[in-house]
Amino acid sequence: MNQHILQGPFLTRDEASLRSHVPVRFLAHRPDLLHIGGRSLPEVYFAFQFDHHGVRPEFACVVEHLKKTYADREICEWLATPQPELGFATPISFLNGGGDPDLVIEAAVRDGPLTVYERTHEAPAPVEPPTPPAPRVSAGDATSRRRKARLRSVRIAHSAR
Repeated sequence: MNQHILQGPFLTRDEASLRSHVPVRFLAHRPDLLHIGGRSLPEVYFAFQFDHHGVRPEFACVVEHLKKTYADREICEWLATPQPELGFATPISFLNGGGDPDLVIEAAVRDGPLTVYERTHEAPAPVEPPTPPAPRVSAGDATSRRRKARLRSVRIAHSAR
């Protein structure tokens, strides 16, 4: 079973709508906002994306770039994971500390989030090139060799006389 542990705080749809100044019905369609939700979980938005003025632009550009390839949950998981290219800081703490969003995008391009498929399937083992088959000797070739060997032995026997 593949379980995720996502760290809050979270904002409800209404709270996110108020902070972003976007009507509730359009909120989930914004390409620069991360949200999660499902059958057993109401739609919630990660609070780190917002400040008192609305959607934080440094997060918006990173999220918008990553959403072209990855699902919201995959992006959230990656943003909360320490990244070697960012000095082992999480992208969230890197951006909170005033880090350059372009560096976060570059790190994501090089070693971005794992997709659902990558998380649930092991990487395939490297494929060894097949060894070429040994040359086959046809029945005719074997018979031909036996005949030649007999002829040689007969010639040797006749020459010995």
